[in-house]
Amino acid sequence: MASVEFKNLTKVYDGDIVGISNLNLIIADKEFVVLLGPSGCGKSTLLRLIAGLEEPESGEIVIDGDVVNNIPSKKRNVAMVFQDYALYPHMSVRENLTFPLKMKNIPRERINELVVKTAELTGLAELLERKPKQLSGGQRQRVALGRAIIREPVVFLFDEPLSNLDFNLRITLRREIAELHKRTGITTIYVTHDQQEALALGDRVGILKDGKLIQYGKPMELYEMPDNLFVAEFIGNPRINLIDVDYNDKGELVIDNERFPVEIPRGALMSKELVMGARAHNMQVSRSATGFERIIFPAVLSRYENQGDAVLLEFTRGNNRLSVKRSSIEKLTPGESYYLSADKKDILLFDRRTGTRIYP
Repeated sequence: MASVEFKNLTKVYDGDIVGISNLNLIIADKEFVVLLGPSGCGKSTLLRLIAGLEEPESGEIVIDGDVVNNIPSKKRNVAMVFQDYALYPHMSVRENLTFPLKMKNIPRERINELVVKTAELTGLAELLERKPKQLSGGQRQRVALGRAIIREPVVFLFDEPLSNLDFNLRITLRREIAELHKRTGITTIYVTHDQQEALALGDRVGILKDGKLIQYGKPMELYEMPDNLFVAEFIGNPRINLIDVDYNDKGELVIDNERFPVEIPRGALMSKELVMGARAHNMQVSRSATGFERIIFPAVLSRYENQGDAVLLEFTRGNNRLSVKRSSIEKLTPGESYYLSADKKDILLFDRRTGTRIYP
């Protein structure tokens, strides 16, 4: 197994399109790290740099203590699983698994041992003689996983491996990938645009934007304490509720001329124009504004959505769309005005101009 380190890593395309910008990061041995971000943020570019499929403009890629910039892809001992399976259609599952080993002239006895071990890990034992066209999408992805595992790499690279599968199958394979990592202990770097995958799989999650690492940490750290508005909006479903607020000289949030004392540490406050954030499950709904020791403001119910185990209420407040998630259907009427509230301990405050979190 191996650690992976990036030192001032930069990749630029066509002279001015930044793929990765001055990345510094250490991924520990046996960690499962998920890279998350919008299309074009640099996630897949980073995987290709690790695999040796592309070369950086500057900086270093260090695997297990060795700088690998000048080491050919086939000698880096990393295995990559792609979104589109990339199987040989004329070969059986067994042949797809063994092909990379035969190219390395691995002895037949050792290949057979690895096939048995890999088939057990991936649930392919009964499918070894089938061709890819005889397999379902989930089975094909298991073959792709198996082909990576059988090489006994020190690092796994996953490039959105589940995005072509239906919802239920994604959930199943997500669980299997997590179990596979637990059993093998191979350092894993997993790219996805699906935040639920990221939160479910990652020991740590890195948020990328425009080639830059915006925040890196444990999944719930990013969800509960986002460093900035970009991370706050990107993580969480439904999206975090955001409304513009002001902060006066008395240490109060001002919303619709109502004032709510909130102590912001000295030095953190760079502007009196702020954005308040609150997650849908931390919001409450009431018909009146009386009897509250919470931050409260009016909004109009626009619709509600039954999600089976919960109800998602959607409100409008000016140009803002706000969500409240409840465990049961409430007798509320779309088009009517209600009061939404949140406890001070459940809110986040961001500088409106810089997007930086300043509270808590």
